[in-house]
Amino acid sequence: MDELEIREYHEADFDTLCQIHDQARKQELEAANLSEAFKPLKIAAYEEDLFSYTIYVGQKDKKVIGFVAFSDDELAWLYVDPNFQKQ
Repeated sequence: MDELEIREYHEADFDTLCQIHDQARKQELEAANLSEAFKPLKIAAYEEDLFSYTIYVGQKDKKVIGFVAFSDDELAWLYVDPNFQKQ
């Protein structure tokens, strides 16, 4: 099994984070019967100040498969590509 590598977020990761967030967030909201609350990351990142947090990405074989954003007192974002969930 490939090992998970954790590294700091790079600006070039943003499009991949959008894909991961949008798939996983839709899944999350559907489970809560709140699908109408969905906002794509390209909008939510700025409205909810994603870049004010420390951001790390998880990757396997150099492919980003998830991300986390946090501050000293808050875990604000945590999303994993649905194809890699439960691993």
